Amino acid sequence: MKEQNRKLLIAILIFLAFVGILWWFFWGNRGMLSISGNPPFLVDASHFRTFSCTENPCLLHIPQGERRFCLSKKNYEAACEEMSIPWRKTISWSPVLQKIPMLSPLSPEKIPKPQNDTLSVSLLDKSQYQFQKENETVVHLLPNGETEKIGKFFNINPLSLLPFGNDLLLQTPDKLFLILVQKKRKYEIASGKDMLVRVMSPEILFFEKEDTLFSFTKTDILPKKLPFFFPLDHIALCKEDALFFSDIKNEEARFGSMDISGERIREIFHGKLSSKKEFRLECGENENELLILFGEEGYALTW
Repeated sequence: MKEQNRKLLIAILIFLAFVGILWWFFWGNRGMLSISGNPPFLVDASHFRTFSCTENPCLLHIPQGERRFCLSKKNYEAACEEMSIPWRKTISWSPVLQKIPMLSPLSPEKIPKPQNDTLSVSLLDKSQYQFQKENETVVHLLPNGETEKIGKFFNINPLSLLPFGNDLLLQTPDKLFLILVQKKRKYEIASGKDMLVRVMSPEILFFEKEDTLFSFTKTDILPKKLPFFFPLDHIALCKEDALFFSDIKNEEARFGSMDISGERIREIFHGKLSSKKEFRLECGENENELLILFGEEGYALTW
């Protein structure tokens, strides 16, 4: 009887040891990873398994030790990081996902319409201004139908009157003028033939002269030469610190961003884009949207 009890005790101990090993392997040797993100997404824990997360935060029970975790989500680039999972403790991870750039055709109603009358403009405050050729004068069109003289010019052939915030730009075949509306003052910004001018924002403009780009703000005394060159239609300043640029050759398209100093260049998209027409870039409705316009057609690049 004693021998039977001893064998039974040994069997029980072996069973408990086996259960303990199983418990340690499947439940005890664990820590917890708390992931903050916008579900649904998948998380791959190297040499373990892949989890499907449908809640935020997503809590994962992981065996302790060093592992590489990769979070993947539809239309986003995967985010990966090496982490050490501590025993019986929780650590947090808040990965930043980058949206995969996508090109999609623009519907006709979303394509910006060009301004037809280049010598009559509306400013940010909705006030209307016009260059009157008969007396070579820029005037403010008042609501009561009368006009107020803003600036007088002599012997010029104006090409365009452009809004610049709540001020104006007047371009002629060989000069570019800034007109300060409130002060009713004008002065010359630059001179040279065949200049191309583009207002990038209410505070900054770019102009192209002899294959060189210049920038100008109202606080500048003189224009600043930029350390890079792209045709004016191929750049767009959509954020204060990000100038977007494009290059399309032989159906190969490259889009990227950089700061105005020409540094911190980041490629956004590189792929096929077929069009034989000239194109221009415009800012989209969102800060991560760029419009590529080919006349009355176009694409939206989102990322």
